[in-house]
Amino acid sequence: MLERGKISARQLFFLALGFLHGNVAVFSRSTQTKEDIWAAALLAGVGGVLLVYLYTALAGYFPEETPSRYARRLLGRPLGTAVGLLYFWHALYVGALVLRSLGELMTINFYLQTPILVFALSTTLLTTFAVRPGIEVPARMAEIIVPFAPLLLLPLFVLLAVASRIVHLENLTPVLVGGLGPVLKGAWSFLAFPYGELVFFLFIFPALHVPAKARRAAVLAVILCSFYLILFQSLDVAVLGPEASGAEFFPSFIVATMIQIGEFLTRIEALVMVLWTAAIFVKLTVCQYVATLALAEALDLQDFHSLAAAVGALMIALSMLIFSDAPSLVAFFDRYFPFYSLPFYLLLPLLLWAVAKLRGRPGNPAPGQTEQTTHPGGEATRPAPPEQLQEGGVSRAL
Repeated sequence: MLERGKISARQLFFLALGFLHGNVAVFSRSTQTKEDIWAAALLAGVGGVLLVYLYTALAGYFPEETPSRYARRLLGRPLGTAVGLLYFWHALYVGALVLRSLGELMTINFYLQTPILVFALSTTLLTTFAVRPGIEVPARMAEIIVPFAPLLLLPLFVLLAVASRIVHLENLTPVLVGGLGPVLKGAWSFLAFPYGELVFFLFIFPALHVPAKARRAAVLAVILCSFYLILFQSLDVAVLGPEASGAEFFPSFIVATMIQIGEFLTRIEALVMVLWTAAIFVKLTVCQYVATLALAEALDLQDFHSLAAAVGALMIALSMLIFSDAPSLVAFFDRYFPFYSLPFYLLLPLLLWAVAKLRGRPGNPAPGQTEQTTHPGGEATRPAPPEQLQEGGVSRAL
């Protein structure tokens, strides 16, 4: 593995929690589910826990390797390299989506005359500085930011909304008036975004000091995210109503502008923006890190740090090209993203897990490949066949 840094299970938990919160509370999902959005979020949370079990089961076969590496051992070099490049693209694309959503959020609500490119450049410059040294910097950053943002400010926001007497619980009734169909569609949307994006952590699990603690940390992050997701989405509907909430691009921001306690506590939307920006920054950092690492491993490079700036530039360019405005961005998330992301967060990990399980033991090489043994330092001690050397040399054992 190219990453030499190590993180603790505590840091993984905060990194996953901040990643899951990144812009998930910004978009509305009440278009289909309406009053039953809480049920869709609850079902998606259960699915998120199941995805974590799948990812950690797959990572358990290769505790010191990333998907870019063990895909080659399971599927052969050509298909394995293709898997690594696919995850590079997926991380790059999701990062571009998140970056564009941050720009749209800023320009629509605060900086009306400022080009989105300004926010893309400034944000990516910061994430590049965080990604370049390796995973330890984003992990320490999340350990500082996340306890202050999602764990402290989010409950404060809900309490202020309740104290402002703008919450109308009758907007959450009747329950299941449209049947289970809309709830299942909404749950599938929530499962793809944000929980399906936890597939990126397959590239981070090997950096854990104790890989066996990955499941507990990730499951706890999913449970807490599910709680806040239910809370925020239900709050949007309770305050704005199911129809108005579904019609707004950023309903939680509208709710924040409505909070007012007397004449002394108003305009807290700036505080909410700080919260969201911090979580989005964590998510962008993870996406850029995974894209950088996946590309370097797919190309058999000996170092991935120097690619961080180039990947950041690609992310900026893609964020400017993929969508023309906020409506098209929100429509893509609601209608097409669950279909687009399905192969990445479910089909490919399930395939790799099934192949690893059928081979009968962790790390069994694919047909035509020679198994390598490693000493504690991590270097391969058994040479590869000549054809493998011609293709790019012996991969570093992880």
